[in-house]
Amino acid sequence: MAEIIFRVLGNEYPRKVFANVVLKEAYTPLYLLEGPPGVGKATLAHEVVAAALCESQETRPCRECPNCKRVFSFTHPDFLVLVPEKSTLAPGRPHIRPEDFSWQSRISITQVRAVEEEAKKPPFESKHRFVVILDGELMTPEAQNAFLKTLEEGGGDRTTFLMVSAAPRFVLPTILSRARRVRFFTLSLEDFSRYPFGGEIPVPVLHRLSDGSIGMAKRFLGPHLQHLRKAAAAILLGDREAIAQVISFVGRDRGLAETFLMVYCSLLRDARVTSQGAGELVVNLDMRESVDALAKKLAPGQIEELMVGARVAEEAILERYISAETALLAGFRGLFPTSFRDTVR
Repeated sequence: MAEIIFRVLGNEYPRKVFANVVLKEAYTPLYLLEGPPGVGKATLAHEVVAAALCESQETRPCRECPNCKRVFSFTHPDFLVLVPEKSTLAPGRPHIRPEDFSWQSRISITQVRAVEEEAKKPPFESKHRFVVILDGELMTPEAQNAFLKTLEEGGGDRTTFLMVSAAPRFVLPTILSRARRVRFFTLSLEDFSRYPFGGEIPVPVLHRLSDGSIGMAKRFLGPHLQHLRKAAAAILLGDREAIAQVISFVGRDRGLAETFLMVYCSLLRDARVTSQGAGELVVNLDMRESVDALAKKLAPGQIEELMVGARVAEEAILERYISAETALLAGFRGLFPTSFRDTVR
């Protein structure tokens, strides 16, 4: 019997679940790989497909046989990836999630219906066809209803869907009830440290900043992170001009706004734990001077109020019902309760 070896870091339980599934060839119509963003859900889904279609009798996925090579180059006819409309599915790309993947785009009903038609057909070469959905919550309501119909009608008994989701609350309950749900968690520092990060931020700081998410850590390693961290500290310390700078810098880029709010919240949490005498829990270890100043400046009630405002802003950005600029301004209201819009004029 072949040995199943997945290279994805951490999350031993999901790896064991899918290793057993592949060995027994006991595929259900739908798996939901759920958990925080950037912890390997899409990567493991990709490896599961490769292992299932691998020709090796020893180690799977072997990454050397023709089937593995085609799965990892996205050219296997029995492997489909469903992503938002604006993403580019170029053959031979290095990762399953395209470089231009955007959480601001949506998977349309037209895309789902096209996959449904494929699912009704027998697989081209293999015993089974696999469809990876990135990400389930990005399907429009109409697309979700069409996908539910596919599941209800069987959708082809030789097709398995692997749906990735960081926010399953936005997926129809009737879809969730038909899925085998496999939960992922953030990575330990030991597993996290095995990833070849570059950049100037120490790995322990990066681990705490990203909450053990490699995907989030990659975002933090972008060229703008240090600027956003310094700006967040300046705003919390009372620099009104820093608000205008952040609004101007972020503009309507929701991804940058989300990253800023994560950094902003991490500084608030650091100020809270420092004021409570638990400085060993500080995330921004390389900004202790700013954290100590915040702990002295902000009262506990004000910290909680600011964190609530930031969470509301994050939710607004995620659900897209106001602009990133407006969401950020609303999040700063607790700092500057009067005439705070004048700071960006």
